Amino acid sequence: MSEKAPVKLKICGVTNAADAELAAQLGAWAVGMVFHDQSPRRCARDEALSIGAAVRRRLLLCGVYVNATLEQLERDCDELGLGAVQLHGDEGPAFCAEVARRTGVRVIKAVQVGGAGDIREIERFHVDYHLLDSRPETAPPILENVEPLSATVVYSLIAFESAMSISSCSRRSAQPPFRNR
Repeated sequence: MSEKAPVKLKICGVTNAADAELAAQLGAWAVGMVFHDQSPRRCARDEALSIGAAVRRRLLLCGVYVNATLEQLERDCDELGLGAVQLHGDEGPAFCAEVARRTGVRVIKAVQVGGAGDIREIERFHVDYHLLDSRPETAPPILENVEPLSATVVYSLIAFESAMSISSCSRRSAQPPFRNR
């Protein structure tokens, strides 16, 4: 029997140092700071610097982007001390590889999954982690303000032999995962 990879928990949508500290105390592996202008959970640059100063040695700092330029990703990785970038847009395999080459950080590619074909599609992306996100039309909400992976996809993934981490970020909620203090 093959050994399974440990689960790594990334708390996404962190907008302040107090919430990042709480994530560290609760055993998170990483915190995600959203840098997409249209997101209600967008992290201000000065807050991202504070978050980095507070938890950089204990948590992986991850910037979350939608269709950012290579230049923006390079600048943010350098200035904010990011150890990973999470790409949620139309970035293709070549772009993801170039991000890794230019920045030297881990790359997480988010892919919307609605069925087995979508899971096979991720094989084109040679990244550090794949984030499997449900397609809005296939994800019945089971918790208030949470958009989970659909049960069908989750059960299919149990048999999927791979060392990938699974994370889910809500696009529906305007609230950060922790209350702002």
